[in-house]
Amino acid sequence: MPDDLLKHGCVNVPEKLVSCYIFMQNIPVTISGFCFERNTFIYYYQILKLSTNILRETYNKIDVDYEIIGMLTDDERLNLINCLLESHTVTQKIKRFLIDYKKQNSLS
Repeated sequence: MPDDLLKHGCVNVPEKLVSCYIFMQNIPVTISGFCFERNTFIYYYQILKLSTNILRETYNKIDVDYEIIGMLTDDERLNLINCLLESHTVTQKIKRFLIDYKKQNSLS
């Protein structure tokens, strides 16, 4: 990631083929105050819509296959969703899902 794009939050630069959300190290992102120890990236081309049942079947050992570290703050969650909705790499199917999610959870 070029230094000029390295910032906490949304990075959508279609001409550079960059579409991601960055959690910068040591910035609290969850309700409990969790911070990532290193800069952490969500690249949108890797996002799939999977049912929670499939995830539970595939990754069935909590604290071995995954660890739940907390719920994103409302602001962080809304910023991430809005960034996904602005991305050129996220499919329309995922965008429709996110719009419904925002409505169901009263996020605006």
